[in-house]
Amino acid sequence: MAIVCNFDCELGGLTTAPNCGTLGGIQYAAWAQYDDIDWAGMVDASPSNLDGNVVDDFIMEASATFHRLEIEKDASFYQAEYTDDNRYYETVATLIFNGKDAANSAVFTNALRCCNVVLVLWGNDCSGRILGVDLFGENFSTPIRPMRITRHLDAGGQIDSDEPRDELDLTARNLSTPIFHDVDWADFQSYLPA
Repeated sequence: MAIVCNFDCELGGLTTAPNCGTLGGIQYAAWAQYDDIDWAGMVDASPSNLDGNVVDDFIMEASATFHRLEIEKDASFYQAEYTDDNRYYETVATLIFNGKDAANSAVFTNALRCCNVVLVLWGNDCSGRILGVDLFGENFSTPIRPMRITRHLDAGGQIDSDEPRDELDLTARNLSTPIFHDVDWADFQSYLPA
């Protein structure tokens, strides 16, 4: 991996998306460990797309897979905020899971020990983003603080106000905004366990 140390000033044009019906929230989500992904192989496979900050496919290390996260689609979200005080993007994904389940509880507990998580998202507006990795030209790198779970809420709910749920916050500190991807969810199924 190359270390990117040269950030030149360059101003370009900016636009507002013409589709005023854009929806927030996350339609689909999946996660894996950073080292489960063959980043060098992805650069070799499609370097022309990486230059535009778009990943068009994933290549996994031998026998590694992503794991699907079945989340609350309208309430789960992500944000990446850069401030001059920090000089990096504080990237946070909040994922909400309705109901309670013993198997999920074990997954949550074990996931707390993981760092360097990569989160792949498909938005309700059909946009695709990748969190937990930086991309500069054709160089992937881990964030300055790798993505990990920084908050887990195991809530029983209340009869008159909210339902039982689990909430996860995954947080990273990045030098770049979340990467775009254009991998179709149906095609992505090949990266999930059988």
